[in-house]
Order: sequence, then structure tokens, then C-alpha cells
Amino acid sequence: MSWKKVCSAEDVRPGEIREVDVEGVVVAIASGRSRIAVIPPMCPHLEEPLCEGICDAGTLTCHKHLWQWDLDTGSPLGMAQVPLKKYESKVENGVLYALINGEITYDYD
Repeated sequence: MSWKKVCSAEDVRPGEIREVDVEGVVVAIASGRSRIAVIPPMCPHLEEPLCEGICDAGTLTCHKHLWQWDLDTGSPLGMAQVPLKKYESKVENGVLYALINGEITYDYD
């Protein structure tokens, strides 16, 4: 696995969550309290698009059933029953990179 460029770190504004295609793998990016999170684009609950959710003060909320996570740790908050999976990421020289080797998926049974 190698580090892949996601976007310029300046392109990620506080409170923003959006999808980005990284060499054929769609991920979501959102700003946490201390770092930018690179996460799967779909909610682990019922495959709702997380980019339609709310990102506020480091908490990500899915718009459909209000599951919430801490973006820095991926830990579930409130009603969420599973942690949010995350891609390992880093910022170097103003560029956001992530270790991406295929899509991260959840079991929706």
C-alpha cells in the first residue's frame, strides 16, 4: 500500500464533508478537531451518503438516522452502534494523503 494524494489540505474547510475520487476509489473527507478525516463515503448503518450529513466541531452526523461519530477517533457517539472506519491519513507540505488500497466497506446485514 502506498500514500495517495487526496487533495490540498486548504481545500477542506471546517464543517465541510465531501466526496473525492482518489485513483478510482471514492472517499469522503471531513475536518475533525485536530485533523482531516478520510472515511468511506457511506454511513455504516444503512448506506446513506455521509456527504449529505453534518460536520460540526469534529462530530459527523448522518442526516438519515442521526448516527454520530467523533471524526478524530472514529468512535461512535449518541445512537451510533459501530465505529466509523477511517483511512490512515496525513498532511505533508499542505497536501492531504491517505493509505488507500481499495474501498473500505461495512457489513449491512
